Amino acid sequence: MNPMRPVTSMRLVSLNLPVKLIAAIGRAAHAAGVTPHDLVRSTLHHVFAGDAAGPPKPPQRDAQAEDEQGSVPPFAVQLAFTEALGWLDLQSRLRAAGFVLRLGEDGVLALHTWPADHRLIDSAALGQPLADLTLRFRAAFPGQVLSEGALPGARAERRLPTPPCRKGRAA
Repeated sequence: MNPMRPVTSMRLVSLNLPVKLIAAIGRAAHAAGVTPHDLVRSTLHHVFAGDAAGPPKPPQRDAQAEDEQGSVPPFAVQLAFTEALGWLDLQSRLRAAGFVLRLGEDGVLALHTWPADHRLIDSAALGQPLADLTLRFRAAFPGQVLSEGALPGARAERRLPTPPCRKGRAA
């Protein structure tokens, strides 16, 4: 059983929070490797229900391993790529973790922050190149329309073929 999700009944609550506080919650959740709503739920549970476990702590990182590999993506991003069944599922999992994939004008798929939409790193640098994901999901990245002769980043027009002109009598 997940300790962050008690067996008791739940009720959806919405809060008006300052943008800076929402950003701080997102950063803390990102550092802890959990979703923002799980972080808020566990923090409120800790404060008001006296849970001894407290909010999740950020995972300890091995500095030497980071230097060898470069920037290590958060566990939630790695998990999203591993468990996703398709493009929509991948985007949903990434958004829950505070990220999203965007296809640039240059045709390069990159990881961006969500909702601020700042480019972070190319998906290929994460070990998830666009070509591999396209083969794995058996579909092009959503919104990516390629026609013969068009460049990957260019917007291609969809044209319907003209029907053949036939001579004869109309019915």
